[in-house]
Amino acid sequence: MNLSSGAEGMSTIGPRLLRAGGTRLCALLLVVLTAGTPAHASSPEVEKLEHELPSALVVIDGRELFRVRGNTAFPAELRAQRIAARIKALGETEKFRTEDLKAVESEFGTAIYAGRERVLVVTESDARLEGVARPVLSDEYLVRVREAIDAYRVARTRDALTTSALKSLGAVAVFVLATTLVIGLWRRLHAMLEQRYRDRVRSLGIQSFQIVRAERIWGALRAALGTLRNALIVILACICLYGVLSLFPWTQATAWRLLEHVISPLEILVSGF
Repeated sequence: MNLSSGAEGMSTIGPRLLRAGGTRLCALLLVVLTAGTPAHASSPEVEKLEHELPSALVVIDGRELFRVRGNTAFPAELRAQRIAARIKALGETEKFRTEDLKAVESEFGTAIYAGRERVLVVTESDARLEGVARPVLSDEYLVRVREAIDAYRVARTRDALTTSALKSLGAVAVFVLATTLVIGLWRRLHAMLEQRYRDRVRSLGIQSFQIVRAERIWGALRAALGTLRNALIVILACICLYGVLSLFPWTQATAWRLLEHVISPLEILVSGF
């Protein structure tokens, strides 16, 4: 009897020990697995990592529409270029109406469709980049895509191109007139200063040392005036070229790049003072 009761006791105690040991083992594994993870987990860290994700601008005819994010598998620059290419293709499709653009929720985000063709997908990462909710951002992107398609078409109409051509001719005429004015003023100023230099040399007589000194001053002054004249002509040429390039949709992006190349050195020069 004692042996049987002892066996029954052991049979009831054994499962209890196993359950207790299993519970402790699970707890120990949980502690080990989470020990390498910081307790202040990653809300700020995740936001910092997302902030550092690469992004790129979607640009149509030099006009910046919006910024999208990318990843290792799908770089932001490539994503932006493909979105811009789809928008341009819609602009060139005369039968497509911008009223047919619509936003549709999907598992990846909010997709903007042109009929059955997907133009882009607004993701949560894009929304965090702009600091707004994804539905709000998708509605804003939908409006911008419509405006971009309309502007793309309007800029390529016959009336718009004719007006741009006339404006470009006017810009070239203004450049020629301004350049002629600069050269005329430079010649007049040069002649006036040269006359004063000759009068000064004539008054010095045979004082050769002062004559050499006056010649050096006059040479430096003449070089400075020539540099100033050339600089003004180059600036006028850049303004004219930018104005002409910005008038046509195919060259607007080039115009903006030209402006950046001109402004960037000036910003560096100004920041140095």
